[in-house]
Amino acid sequence: MFKTFYLCFYDIGLWCSFTSEAFAKLQSAHVKCVKIFITYSKFYSVTIMLSELALPRFEEIVEKCRCDLRQQMSCSNNDLVSLFSRLCVC
Repeated sequence: MFKTFYLCFYDIGLWCSFTSEAFAKLQSAHVKCVKIFITYSKFYSVTIMLSELALPRFEEIVEKCRCDLRQQMSCSNNDLVSLFSRLCVC
């Protein structure tokens, strides 16, 4: 149940206009939240924590959502969605 709610970033596939600094802040907040919810020490290794919990890294979540969005858009029968998928550079 935790993974279901934890991995849900609303419309993350459309997040293409953010700076790397904004993503770094979001990634930091993401790690802090996981540590708080699962009660890990703030000094505990992020890599070890994510591997113990079998959770993907933040970058993997973002890339998977972008790929899923591209795939869904390319398979759409809607002309507007198809046109947008060809124009989208995200």
